[in-house]
Amino acid sequence: NKDEGKQRPYLAGLALQVIEAPAAPRWWHYLGRELFYRGCHRSAIEPLERHAAAVEAWQPERSESLCLAGRCREALAELEEAAHSYRRAHEIDPSRREPLLRLATLACGRGEFEAAVQWARAALALPRTCPYPELASNYTWRPHALLYWSLFWLGRREEAREHWRAYL
Repeated sequence: NKDEGKQRPYLAGLALQVIEAPAAPRWWHYLGRELFYRGCHRSAIEPLERHAAAVEAWQPERSESLCLAGRCREALAELEEAAHSYRRAHEIDPSRREPLLRLATLACGRGEFEAAVQWARAALALPRTCPYPELASNYTWRPHALLYWSLFWLGRREEAREHWRAYL
């Protein structure tokens, strides 16, 4: 459940699972995800990175671990490291839009509109085939919103208008 307002009373239990079974990569993912949702960004990075490094773990979940690590790094104002995490997430599972849209959002926020267009277009080209849950907005309005704003600021108004219509 990606509801960031959800009550999450199970951090201690997850920590015990990691202590009991440190070789089980999924517990590292759950622990890192829980720390992320609690706002413990610095502490979340290590377990998320550890899970992502476990080549026997499910690829989409490893990719998600790196996306969460990237979001932690963004929260810590480590933007280059965040971009690196998102690129690695895409390399691990190129079927997910989330890492590409995170890269596009990061680029757009930095005023790197041409890069934002490239990342958002790459995301838009991916069909929904991955069984790992992603936000519905990744497959509806989000890529178009990024393309609209980036193309607008690049002065490519007609292309921007097409994505504005798709966004609506």
